[in-house]
Amino acid sequence: MKMKNTYKMKTKILFYCMLSVMLTVMNSCNSFLDITPEEIPSIDNAFRNRQEARKFLYGCYSYMPLFADAGSNPAMFGGDEAWYRDPSVGFSPRLWHIALGNQGSNAPIYNCFASKTDGELQGGTPMFTALSDCNIFLENIHLPYDLQEWERLIWTGEVKFLKAFYHFWLFRMYGPIPLIRENLPMDAPSGEVQRYREPVDKVVEYIVELLDEAIELLPDMIDNPSEDLGRPTKLIAMALKAQVLCYGASPLFNNNRDEPFASYTDNRGTHLFPQTDATEELRKWEKAAEALKAVIDYAHARNHALYDYSTTRDAIGLDPKTIYAMQVRGAATEPEEYNPEIIWADYNSNTIALQRACFAAYDNTQMYVDGKNYGVPMKIVEQFFTKNGVPIEEDREWAGVNFTDFRTATTDDRQYISQNQKTYALHFDREPRFYSSIFFDKGTNYGNGRLGDNTSNPNYMFVFSLELNVPNQPAHFFRTSTTGYIAKKMLYFRSSA
Repeated sequence: MKMKNTYKMKTKILFYCMLSVMLTVMNSCNSFLDITPEEIPSIDNAFRNRQEARKFLYGCYSYMPLFADAGSNPAMFGGDEAWYRDPSVGFSPRLWHIALGNQGSNAPIYNCFASKTDGELQGGTPMFTALSDCNIFLENIHLPYDLQEWERLIWTGEVKFLKAFYHFWLFRMYGPIPLIRENLPMDAPSGEVQRYREPVDKVVEYIVELLDEAIELLPDMIDNPSEDLGRPTKLIAMALKAQVLCYGASPLFNNNRDEPFASYTDNRGTHLFPQTDATEELRKWEKAAEALKAVIDYAHARNHALYDYSTTRDAIGLDPKTIYAMQVRGAATEPEEYNPEIIWADYNSNTIALQRACFAAYDNTQMYVDGKNYGVPMKIVEQFFTKNGVPIEEDREWAGVNFTDFRTATTDDRQYISQNQKTYALHFDREPRFYSSIFFDKGTNYGNGRLGDNTSNPNYMFVFSLELNVPNQPAHFFRTSTTGYIAKKMLYFRSSA
């Protein structure tokens, strides 16, 4: 009996010793797990000093769309103004599949609502990730100890501009969108995470509010062009504000009577597209006009003006017909240092692929050069006006003309069509914009790296020949236009083969 009690006592002592050891180990583990290794990034680390904050600032810029990349900008291949050849060289054909009618709701092409990974796979910029990063920046930019106040204010203005632009990019594509005014906490309930889309008027109002705040903080001009070109200024923010207000007043978003826009509501019964009276519609246009007048005056005061090729050194001695055509082409392709019309230039896009896609072959040595696949459909070719400044179907001189009849170019046509060459009647007697925008069979191209008096030296005019650009090449090349036309307007006239 005594031995049994002794055994129980020893057992209890052993149990309590083991329990004590376990509690000690558990407390030690908890203390160990609470320690965050120094190499693990955090928000505090991202804003611990000026250098780290600047990295985060540049990260906010990283979501800017590539405007000159036809594989990234749906405005280039998402419609039917240009036609691609797939497979080909230089561009992703992804956005062209929108024009082909392959868009779907399950996995939409160019999905900017998607998460970062999914958005990149579908071709879209993950704008909600971008907006989240902008909010993080604005919430924490007060933390860097070595950031001077004047620079803090400018950076804040830049990110407010980016936040406004990213909202605008979504608004332009989707209309009513959720407004990401601030980031939600990690423990937010699901009902808050699933944000409602806001009506168009509220979206416009919020974007303009952000831009007004940015305008107050942004610099008047870029002081260090070698590093900071492309970053927003007051003028850029004012121009975007005017554009946003024009969209908000336009019948696309305001008073759109077409269905489903006219009666489009969410499950709360909120109308997402405004149906306003004439007085309210006029007020919106007046507000947009005021913003446009303000930005025009501000731009003129800073030596911005519409591009005018006739005032350039290259125009001396040129035939007036060539100058007229170069007005449009030069405005589209001349870089910022020579083009006072540009307010906000894109310095991120790689334009080499676009230049190659718009380059035509002039002789047999150029037949296998990459590109020549930025085609223009016939419907676009026909939409250009005649030399009389009216649509073809409204010009009495074109009544009864068969577009596909051949006609021989004379001396009077030599600036636009190679003299003594035959081509379609459709290519004659068109407006200068047509000849600056479209490569057509036996059409001339001023430039190719050789500028000057093309009247006295015809070698300065290069001729596009469909015979060198037809799809009869080996299958692995596919470097041709499927329509027989190429977008000359997008080819910089100083580019050369």
